[in-house]
Amino acid sequence: MEKPLPLFSTYLFWDINPQNFDFETHKRFMIERVCSKGTDNDWNELFRYYGKEVIRKEVLQIPYMDDKTHNYLSVIFQIPKSKFKCYRTKQSRRNFWSC
Repeated sequence: MEKPLPLFSTYLFWDINPQNFDFETHKRFMIERVCSKGTDNDWNELFRYYGKEVIRKEVLQIPYMDDKTHNYLSVIFQIPKSKFKCYRTKQSRRNFWSC
């Protein structure tokens, strides 16, 4: 028996059609979207649908996330910030205006 599809907030789908969205194929996209813009209910649905280990594995591979989300995920999953791909990407980018 298949598990029911997650019921995320509709505003998370502003740029895609949720009826045609494959939650398994595009799980990293959905996890990133909920982590950065989701409500408490969206987080609950995220954990129900994907499970903690899948989310933990996927957040490490997200190439960009804001500092607040990065810090939060580091704390809740007890992962050093330097292990995230977004941290390594941020370190390699040069700030054009810095002196």
